[in-house]
Amino acid sequence: MSWIGEDFCTWKGVSCNNLTGHVIKLDLHISVPSSFTEGSWKFEQSRLGGEINHSLLNLRHLNYVDLSGNDFSSVEFPSFLFSLQKLKYLDLSSAQFSGKVPHHFGNHSYLQYLDLSWNYFTADNLHFLSSLSSLKYLDLSNVDLSGAPNWLHSINMLPALVELRLSICHLSNIPSLPHINFTSLDVFDIQGNNLNSTIPLWLFNISNIKYLDLSENVFQGSISSQMGNYNYLSFLDLSENELEGEIPGTLRNLCSLIELNLADNKFRGDISGSFGSSSGCIQSNLKTLILESNNFSGSLPGKLPQCWQKLPSLYVIDLAHNNLSGYIPKSMGSLGRLVSLHLENNNLQGSIPTSLKRLHVWTLDLSRNALTGPIPSWIGENISSLRIIDVHSNMFGGEIPPELCVLEVLCILNLADNKMIGSIPPCFGNFTAMAFSELEFHDIWELYPSYDVMDYDEHAAAYVKGRQLEYTKTIRFLFSIDLSGNNFVGEIPQELTLLTRLRNLNLSRNYLKGHIPSKLAT
Repeated sequence: MSWIGEDFCTWKGVSCNNLTGHVIKLDLHISVPSSFTEGSWKFEQSRLGGEINHSLLNLRHLNYVDLSGNDFSSVEFPSFLFSLQKLKYLDLSSAQFSGKVPHHFGNHSYLQYLDLSWNYFTADNLHFLSSLSSLKYLDLSNVDLSGAPNWLHSINMLPALVELRLSICHLSNIPSLPHINFTSLDVFDIQGNNLNSTIPLWLFNISNIKYLDLSENVFQGSISSQMGNYNYLSFLDLSENELEGEIPGTLRNLCSLIELNLADNKFRGDISGSFGSSSGCIQSNLKTLILESNNFSGSLPGKLPQCWQKLPSLYVIDLAHNNLSGYIPKSMGSLGRLVSLHLENNNLQGSIPTSLKRLHVWTLDLSRNALTGPIPSWIGENISSLRIIDVHSNMFGGEIPPELCVLEVLCILNLADNKMIGSIPPCFGNFTAMAFSELEFHDIWELYPSYDVMDYDEHAAAYVKGRQLEYTKTIRFLFSIDLSGNNFVGEIPQELTLLTRLRNLNLSRNYLKGHIPSKLAT
């Protein structure tokens, strides 16, 4: 960074009081690029590093300091910054700091925002919080708190706290609290720890909570019916725990809920009680419903409600890896905003209902069920938005409809392990997204719809060299066609060589003949 000239109030990242000319704000943050390829070089070149000069203490009116995203990899916690008595905002996140968080910061009645996340800090207690009586935002994510057994009692001394984030802090216990002081809390994020208990009952005394993330822990037991008393809750993530039992019917009263993620638990029973009932109001705003990898069972449409039209805002439905049976409800065709539909690895039967032609999904994953009939031609004619079609391991028959060839943005096509016949259509060479190089074709995932609360990580499985691989963050680099395990005949179309971005092509276990095109063999 270059600061030129004597008028420091015009320097980049420096703000002054218009009346006094005193420096009041120092914003030197560096935005982390969204991917390794986009802006990575520029990001690395622009990061600040080295020792932080104590002369900053001469800026006695400084109330805002943001050093996030820089590279202070050899610098320990800059505790001298807490000598700035008027400090209201301090962000040191993702700046490669290390060392121990000091026990005391001094009296800082003005400090409202403190972010120490994603560094290499440790803390054996959080006593310093007792001096931060005005603190509203606290993010200690990735600070090692394993040596701070009374962490919660220290945080409970912050009556003004609105947002608390403690992701991946190596916490193993969540103490009981006889009395809650932080009753104004809106956000409570304790994801990615090793908390092994039932969901603490004191949480339900925080009536205004809007965002609750308890995912990736070892919480056990059932969901309390009190969970339905959160009038303002918009985000609830309990995924990747050991929770069990049925979903309480009171969840249908969560009128503000936008995202619900209960994946990777041991829940069972009837899901229609919460999501298909005519009573309650959970349907009005829900955008993301993720219940994958549980033990939900029952026949359709009874357990998977026939009244999906009551959930008009849904963007994502993920009910994969359960024991659901019966038919795909026709009413799912009314979900005009749906982007991702995952029903894989259940016991669904019958054909794909024609009503789904009204969808505008990017992902259609119906794999590992017992579905029958031909692959409908309207999939290609009507759902031009499709990036992923995965129907492997069903009992589909008939030929590949040539209408699929008009899907210009298709990246993944998996028809493996069905009973399909006929030849491979030469028009597969028209899959535009698979044919153009990265320099000639924009990233077809970059316009993936965003949600009010969080982005959903789309995912897909592919068999590569005999191994099943799961793609999430790297899905944008996967271009795959898998037609293995069918009854296809004829020669391999030369047009497949036009798909220069294709990373995985599996045509094994068919009855193909002739020569392998030379460009595919290299």
